[in-house]
Amino acid sequence: RLVAYHGPTMEEGAYRDCESPLQRIAISMARYVQDPLAETCQLWNKLAEQNGLLKLHLHRLQHVLPKDRLASALVRPLTEVVSNAGVHANRVRQSPHLMSVVNFLPGFGPAKTQIFRKCINTAVQSRAELAGRIVKDLQVQAALKDPLQSCVVKNAMPFVKIYPDLRDRWEPSVTPGFDRTRLCEAHRSWIEAMCQAALAGTEHAEDTDED
Repeated sequence: RLVAYHGPTMEEGAYRDCESPLQRIAISMARYVQDPLAETCQLWNKLAEQNGLLKLHLHRLQHVLPKDRLASALVRPLTEVVSNAGVHANRVRQSPHLMSVVNFLPGFGPAKTQIFRKCINTAVQSRAELAGRIVKDLQVQAALKDPLQSCVVKNAMPFVKIYPDLRDRWEPSVTPGFDRTRLCEAHRSWIEAMCQAALAGTEHAEDTDED
């Protein structure tokens, strides 16, 4: 219900075309069923007077806290939930209203949300591809040789899901196997070595069975 009367939200996407609050409530309810996290995150605003989350009744004593302190207290649990759920880059590309979760993506936050939006204008098929776009838009010259080593990229990448949305027309196998995991880049060489050793062991076992 709050979404129907939340000023910043009313000016975006499908809500902007709805004259009746009931229409906005209907859209919000449908979206909440599909993705309650994204629908909740879209109420966030850095300006306290426009932050819809501060109007939710979360605790009987919340009115005692200054609004800026309450907003700061809400950032941590929202960041933890977004980190646990992950951000599906290609799904967000296809459904822009899901961009609200990027406000709480480690390494990004509200200040860099527009950069993330620009970086997923086209399909994302690998970490290296997304990292290159991010570093280019951030204009981090030192990281251009290896974008995956950028601090922003290293902080965010384990929480970004890279595989096709249901509306995309490319196969998941296009994305490297490691890029489809939630592991950080520091583990890549270790995981690849383990996989190669496992494959070598499997091939050796098959050769032994044939003998």
